[in-house]
Amino acid sequence: MIPFTCPHCGLETDVLDQFAGQTGPCAGCGRDVTVPVLVGTKVVSASPRKSVGRTPLLRISLFVFAGLCCLVVFFGVLIVLLTPAIQTVRENSRRSRCSDNLTAIYHAMEAYQQDNGSYPPAYTVDEKGQPLHSWRVLLLPYMGPQAEALYRQLHLDEPWDSTWNAQFANQMPSEFACPSDPDRNFDETSYVVVTGKSTMFPDSQSVKISDCPDGLTNTVLVVELHQSGINWLDPQDVPFALLANGINSGTAGSCCSKHAEEGMNALFADGSIHFLSEILTPEELKSLATRNGGEQVTLPEF
Repeated sequence: MIPFTCPHCGLETDVLDQFAGQTGPCAGCGRDVTVPVLVGTKVVSASPRKSVGRTPLLRISLFVFAGLCCLVVFFGVLIVLLTPAIQTVRENSRRSRCSDNLTAIYHAMEAYQQDNGSYPPAYTVDEKGQPLHSWRVLLLPYMGPQAEALYRQLHLDEPWDSTWNAQFANQMPSEFACPSDPDRNFDETSYVVVTGKSTMFPDSQSVKISDCPDGLTNTVLVVELHQSGINWLDPQDVPFALLANGINSGTAGSCCSKHAEEGMNALFADGSIHFLSEILTPEELKSLATRNGGEQVTLPEF
């Protein structure tokens, strides 16, 4: 046995001869110490030997750390590169869902037209001519069982915001909300019609197909209105006069959307859906909203 005293903590102990000259942790303080060599009966200090396995372990740790750093950088760069593509895919998906909503609205419009011989008016009125309910309410019986059940609960002879009807203000069918309009209130509609004497929705009057000499392919039915502030029951839409501001003008109540592309979706009376660019002039926009102006405008399919 080799008598040994730790130079750090002063712990005295005997170490087996086989550990002479080796370096290892002190049993008392844990700091590295070198066991002296016993020459005859004399203890001789030995030069510390390299700890077994320390250098390879350090190298392995450094390699692992460097590898993790490389992975973090790689995935960071990958995310930066892929983010625009991901955003494009998401926006395409939202536009597709927007198209589905407009298609559902078109089918409901068509079903209403077949049952009543005309398209729904922009709003219904009471005996004094005061607006009661929006065209969106009139389409409910044609938008599935749940929407039809909601329609049956409404008091159509009372204003949309009467004490009774107000309880349904937050039960808007999902088809009336554009997925690219996430900042709206949950009861705000994203889809409106253009109201006016020459449009498909001359206020409380109904329009027949025969009243559209411009043709259904050239006449707008429904447009988008981002953050409209209009409850889906509310008989409010976009007045024809506001089309003079163009698309995405920033003027309150004017046609606008929040799609990544600069423009908006529009549903036409023949059921087609077009993406109208905001570079469309106000005059061109107004010509598309009228049913009897004699204009012929060619637009790409959505």
